[in-house]
Amino acid sequence: MTWNIELINSFFTLENAQKIANIRIPFTGDDRLVWLHTKNGEFSVKTCYKALYGEINYLHNPHPSQPTYKALWSFPTLHKIHLFLWKCIENALPTGVRLSQYRNQVDTCCLCDTNSDESAEHLFLHCDYAKTVWEKLSLVTMQLQGILQTQVLGLAWCIWRDRCFKTFQNQTVTPLSIANHALKLLADTDACMPAPIVPLDRSVVPIQSPDNSGLPEHCRILYGDASYEYDTNEEGSGPVLTDLTGSFEGCKIIKGVARSAEEAECIALIEGIKWKENKGITTFCIRSDAKSAINYFKNNNHQLCWFNQTILDDCRFILNNFPFSRVDYVNRIFISIADKAAKHCRRNNVTGEWTGEKPDFLLDL
Repeated sequence: MTWNIELINSFFTLENAQKIANIRIPFTGDDRLVWLHTKNGEFSVKTCYKALYGEINYLHNPHPSQPTYKALWSFPTLHKIHLFLWKCIENALPTGVRLSQYRNQVDTCCLCDTNSDESAEHLFLHCDYAKTVWEKLSLVTMQLQGILQTQVLGLAWCIWRDRCFKTFQNQTVTPLSIANHALKLLADTDACMPAPIVPLDRSVVPIQSPDNSGLPEHCRILYGDASYEYDTNEEGSGPVLTDLTGSFEGCKIIKGVARSAEEAECIALIEGIKWKENKGITTFCIRSDAKSAINYFKNNNHQLCWFNQTILDDCRFILNNFPFSRVDYVNRIFISIADKAAKHCRRNNVTGEWTGEKPDFLLDL
């Protein structure tokens, strides 16, 4: 089943037509409405709220950098500094510039004599008083081989604290005392942090070798693996075929694009199955280190994302047409040949197929 490219091009722009043509058409299932912000595709108020406030990412951007809020609240510092940083990030710090949105005047910086508007950038970076405080901290911390992140954030909080003292109580603290107070905050932070968790001494569990019991005499082994590039979404699939003794029979590498490493692993499985179907091989065992995908085959594990479930449902649909097929999870050390084929495919941007003789990039295995 393929798209009618001519019909699509007649209705849509070239850019949109290409996007439609790249959508995989499932073999099974019915059309349904899907909520893009949950793994199971079902709507929830929680994810709706997060999507509206920019705290959740769309599926077309599956590899964002670490969310700001998660990084903020997990940073090892005091809670009052967490709150201070959160206000800075949200532009909620009540500086003169920020408060001018609600009144007809802008307060100037009370810590220096430059008559500059009191913005957060000026207060912490350009204010003469703040510059002196940063210099004093450098003198106090010479023995620490540089200023730590916690000290920098603590010192920014101290500058804000001193600004509030000056604004509301007309009190002034010297830059050196502010620097010393920042160091005290560092000591308080260390005292409040939980002790590091000592890992348990776990005995080494032996890796179980693949099990050939129950396989027919002429069964083939299909090793499936994928290589995924996080920054570009490029993926390479490298299914490799052997007999029960491990003798190489064939390999195919397919270059593609995926939204996540999980999808890349699912694509590798269906590409391998379709390859065997086209070659007329009807008795085979699939082996992969994609544990979540294999669990879905065995017991409908719904931890997979909804669009990956549709790929594996199509795998099942194809496998039902074979007289014998089995899907096994194996440790990654046993699929190194498929791993190398997939990496060669992605890194070199190539697609190809080999039968009988190993390709050059697999000769050392």
